[in-house]
Amino acid sequence: YGVEPSGVVYPPVDTEIFRPRPQKRNMRFLLYLGSYAGDTDVKLVTEVAELLRRGGTEVLVFGNKTLREYVAKKFRFSQLVDVSDEELAEVYSSSVATLAPQKWETFGYVPVESMACGTPVLTFNVMGASETVLHGRTGWLAENRREFLQYLSSIIKGNLEIDPEYARRHVENHFSLAATSVNLDDIIR
Repeated sequence: YGVEPSGVVYPPVDTEIFRPRPQKRNMRFLLYLGSYAGDTDVKLVTEVAELLRRGGTEVLVFGNKTLREYVAKKFRFSQLVDVSDEELAEVYSSSVATLAPQKWETFGYVPVESMACGTPVLTFNVMGASETVLHGRTGWLAENRREFLQYLSSIIKGNLEIDPEYARRHVENHFSLAATSVNLDDIIR
């Protein structure tokens, strides 16, 4: 349309709800399977699930119903269904990491909500995640499936960690309601 953008205003995340909870992190992973069919590569999800099963970790799966049920049944993982935002924040806060193996996610609330709770995210370096996750600081951005599985293996072994407080500050500074409001106001002015 011949219009140059003045900037980007990200959707805000409610940092009052999505905040670290005072509880111990379990050897649990949260596996997000995307919202729609085709968001997530089934073969990769199967490889991720197999690696998690061998690692002896607890896994909660949520997102796409068909894929969630397939993974939960095949690997005996627990499904996260119909939870409130408050309950989801507690799950983020008690997990080692949130895994988001999507390559088609325009913004991606799940990674940002997870980071707001101080929990790192493993995802791909594409679309929204490439703008919200800081590689090595708030999570890890894989370039391909092999790298995704390598990062996951290192996380399971305890070889990769992030500072939960840094992840939280990153979300407060860039994706909170206050930060989004300031950004929008600056662009309008």
